[in-house]
Order: sequence, then structure tokens, then C-alpha cells
Amino acid sequence: MTNAKRHTLNITTDYNWQINEKNNLKVLVGMNRTDWESEDNWSQITNLTDINNLSWDKTIGTQTSSGNLYWDGQLGFFGRVNYSFMNRYLITATLRNDGTSRFSKDNRWGLFPSVALGWKIKEEGFMKDVDAVSDLKLRLGYGITGQQ
Repeated sequence: MTNAKRHTLNITTDYNWQINEKNNLKVLVGMNRTDWESEDNWSQITNLTDINNLSWDKTIGTQTSSGNLYWDGQLGFFGRVNYSFMNRYLITATLRNDGTSRFSKDNRWGLFPSVALGWKIKEEGFMKDVDAVSDLKLRLGYGITGQQ
């Protein structure tokens, strides 16, 4: 029998700044951490010392008196900036730095940027009176993704 636990921590904060009537800036920053613990016979653990001493430096597979104990972790830091001009023209820039215990120390972290441009066409004068269209937006984006 295998039992597993997942612990997740997410922290974010954001700020919205209406610079003036035409310019708006939103900033979001945060971090997230996820830890997985599993043992092939969790119900028989009598000493949790092995779990409390786990380090994020590596994936751990240890032999306990009742079976094998495994641990994995992910840690990420991220930020996003949204800029809006006249509530029509939009720019979004995102930067993420993610690490995982599944890789070696030399290849543990990855940086993942992205950027997007948007145009709210429905907010333009020639579209305001077109009742057949409730919302129309053109968005072009580019980003780098990763996985473990």
C-alpha cells in the first residue's frame, strides 16, 4: 500500500495603480511551493524524524523500518505587469523562475518569460455602436514554458 501527501503554499500580492484617466498599471508578484511525500507503507511509520529532516537539495529515497520514503519539491517565484492605455491597448509581461528537486543542482532552475500585446477592438469608436458584437479583442503573445 502506498500513501502520499501533498503540501502546497501559494502567496500572491497585487497592486493596481490608476496613473491617470488614460493609463493603468497592475502588478502581481508571488511564490508557490509544493512538496510531495510518499511511502510504500505509510500507516506503519512510527518515527517521523526522516520526514522532518528532508532537504530541498535533492529528491530523497530512503529506506525506513516500514518501507521506502520519497520526497519531491517544486518552488516558483513569479511576477506579472499589465499596462493599459485608454482601456484599449494592452501590454502584459510575465516572468517566472521555477525550480524542482527532480533535477541536479546544476540544472534545477528555469527562467520562463512571456509577453503579450492586446487590442480591445470593441472599445474603438467604429465598434462601439455594433450591438451584434459584445466584446472583441485581438491578442498576440509569446512565451517560454517548461516542465519537469
